Amino acid sequence: MKMLVASAAALLFTVSATQAVEIKVLSGNGPRAAVRELCTQFERATGNTIALRFGVNVDVKEKIEAGERFDVVVGNPPIVDALIKDGAVIGPRADIGRSGLGVAVRAGAAKPDIASVDAFKRALLAAKAVAYPGRGASGIYFVSLLDRMGIKAEMQGNEVVRMVPTKDGGANSGRERVMGCGGRESS
Repeated sequence: MKMLVASAAALLFTVSATQAVEIKVLSGNGPRAAVRELCTQFERATGNTIALRFGVNVDVKEKIEAGERFDVVVGNPPIVDALIKDGAVIGPRADIGRSGLGVAVRAGAAKPDIASVDAFKRALLAAKAVAYPGRGASGIYFVSLLDRMGIKAEMQGNEVVRMVPTKDGGANSGRERVMGCGGRESS
């Protein structure tokens, strides 16, 4: 009987070790650092591996709609909600973080007053140039913000506002990153 229990325990240990799987995660670029860290912790805790791919949220959504296989998707709420509504993702959505936008100025330049909506609006209108990321969620949000503040036409009409390519899958870059959480990465 002891031999049978020992054999069964050895078999169960071997089976559980061989049942480690690869989990495919598709993620937007915004939460890159957090998603990478969560995946690394998950790999260490479970012995499973994660194939992690980053891209602009809109591109991730398009890949899923085109039939790309995945196990987990991380994206901004409107993208995930649309995927749930279309039946491409099982809901409900779980929020795992929040992010904000920032303003940066050239080194040595005076810091603009952005303490209020009106001050921010004046700072944008006075700027010689404003750059924002192209296809990502923050760029889309920024353009909608200009519209809500009533200055979109004025800002874009004089070419003060410029969309710029972004690193790792942003507008016009044509690149997508694929990585494992343990530091494996390829394009």
